[in-house]
Amino acid sequence: MYVTFQITEQVYMSDVLELGESNLWRDRLRRFREFLINNVSHEEQLTTTAKSFVLALVFGDRSMLDADIKSKFSTLGIMHILAISGLHIGIIYLLLLGVVSYFNRKVRFVLITIALWFFVFLSGFSPPVYRAVLMFSFISLSFVLNRDTNLANSVGIALVVSLLLEPLLIYNVSFQLSYLAVLSIVFFYPLVGRIKGKYKLVNYFIDILLISTVVQVGLIPLQLYYFEQFSFGFLIGNLIAIPAVTILLILSIFNVFILVIFGRISFVFTEVLNITTAGFTWVIDQLQWFSFLVFEGVKINQYQIGIYFMSIICLYFIYRTRKKLWLIPLLCSFNLFAILSNSKLYDDVHKEYLVFPYVYKKDTVKFFYYQNDALKHVYFLEAEKVVRILPFQQYTFLF
Repeated sequence: MYVTFQITEQVYMSDVLELGESNLWRDRLRRFREFLINNVSHEEQLTTTAKSFVLALVFGDRSMLDADIKSKFSTLGIMHILAISGLHIGIIYLLLLGVVSYFNRKVRFVLITIALWFFVFLSGFSPPVYRAVLMFSFISLSFVLNRDTNLANSVGIALVVSLLLEPLLIYNVSFQLSYLAVLSIVFFYPLVGRIKGKYKLVNYFIDILLISTVVQVGLIPLQLYYFEQFSFGFLIGNLIAIPAVTILLILSIFNVFILVIFGRISFVFTEVLNITTAGFTWVIDQLQWFSFLVFEGVKINQYQIGIYFMSIICLYFIYRTRKKLWLIPLLCSFNLFAILSNSKLYDDVHKEYLVFPYVYKKDTVKFFYYQNDALKHVYFLEAEKVVRILPFQQYTFLF
């Protein structure tokens, strides 16, 4: 972890130096954001649940969210709803398009871009938010320049710019998941997006199901690798959560907008927000019956992730090109995945490992010897003998 973020030293200070009050615009914006958060947090007309949703959806502050709510959202596979991401930016983008539709193209671009980056500020300059806003800014710019709006190009440019500004983001789990989700939509949704019903409302829910499915196709391997957990409840959860969060986000933004202008929140909007959050959380409670759809303890390695994506790419080209030649690498991928899975199962059953805690300036080191996850022995050794008994080429540091 320390190597990833290039942390190589620790500095200790005996005295705290108090700097004078800064007049930088960044500090003024930060104070303004804190003022808004404080006003929402102490708004008596809002219920605690409503406050927590406003803070999470507008300011990216999830500190007030109840642990029970987080657990229930996680069970349904819709935890992403509570974290500001591309979904929320997309909702705001569409809302802004409707609001500024009467202006010409260039004015629309300027107004939408300013509004989106103001939302980045409200969210506390959260990396997932500015990455999503960066991507939507490129999409808006392509409209202004009369260019063909290619989502893949916009995503690619945003990806390159993000990595140029901060190369170590490539190791960030949130970064990997967010861009992989968008790329899954860009490449796979057009393959299934032609599935439509007769009515617009029906098509809206069909699109939610299709987009949720193609996103999960791309995210499954990383979810299993990092979290060792996957929930098939995302299909049912997203059908309820996405329409609900759209309403909640719009109401929350209107409340904050009124707070900025008038210094207090509208009673009408607070009541609607209270009722909406209460209804939403009640529905989520009822959906906990689907908790049996959560699968935990499923582990995969980097090789299996690579083979999975190779298989998905082969299936994509088989569908697009209709060439059977892609069946050869696809079958090879399936075989490799099966071989690695069997090998991993064998290793899990016949594993032995030695664990010793990090100690500082101690003469004696304690070792724990495990066999198949069962503690077999505990050893006490002098520190200077440790180097002689450990296989130096086979070690893993856990932080």
